[in-house]
Amino acid sequence: MSTVSKSEPAHIFTKSMLGVFTILFLGFGILTRGQKSKQEFYSVQGAIVGIEKTLEGYPNRHEGKMRYLVVAEYPKPFELFIGKEAGDFKPAFEQLDMLRKGDIVTIYYDEETNTQTDDSINRLAQFIDKGQQPYFIRGNHDKYGGYAAIAMGALIGVSLLLLKKTGKIS
Repeated sequence: MSTVSKSEPAHIFTKSMLGVFTILFLGFGILTRGQKSKQEFYSVQGAIVGIEKTLEGYPNRHEGKMRYLVVAEYPKPFELFIGKEAGDFKPAFEQLDMLRKGDIVTIYYDEETNTQTDDSINRLAQFIDKGQQPYFIRGNHDKYGGYAAIAMGALIGVSLLLLKKTGKIS
């Protein structure tokens, strides 16, 4: 008499739950960045060397919705998204086109930690001030993205627990 065994991936529940914990970890990281105050970011103060709608060598993504800000005291240009249409992750406040070359600004930013991204440009400027007046305040998309990732991770986790409880996965 021979027994036939099902070929089921070993420990699918455990591997899937590791993915859920990764999603939750990333969600909390994004949410934390979205809730930081201005003083919790890196900052650089300096004169504007250039402010343009395009940057040579970079694709013209989101035509008209990008600004590239170069400050003398920082080695990389800052890429800023300023779209204001429905569906855009628009900034909470933006007056970048009022800035001119030579203006002294303070930029509060985060550094990219992903080695897969283009590290010759900084896409994580959060606030830009000239004197005490704000000219750019990043929108809430980090906060919303964090909440979405946490909700997705929790939903997948609950689904996995239900599937395990009903015996559909092991």
